[in-house]
Amino acid sequence: MATVSVRIDKNLALQAEREARIQNRSNAKQIEYWAKIGKAISSKLSIADLFAVSIVDDTRILDNSSMDDPFRQNIVMKAGNHEAKADPLPERARDLLPA
Repeated sequence: MATVSVRIDKNLALQAEREARIQNRSNAKQIEYWAKIGKAISSKLSIADLFAVSIVDDTRILDNSSMDDPFRQNIVMKAGNHEAKADPLPERARDLLPA
């Protein structure tokens, strides 16, 4: 895979380094992971939704497509980890998970 060098804010790089250690990833893979998540959700959520997700420690992705079960959990995210709650996950929820 071809790579390029990118300049990022030092604080973001330090946060990525800390998270990479926790997740057993390289710094570059951690930043790629964050970029993939951002790319996946940026087209699915509004700016207000993105802001709300960024300020909470516990996020739940719900499926409200059924009147019989309007608040069915698809994914629960806590402290940077995720847990699938639906089987199978709807495609729109799968797009939010790392590849």
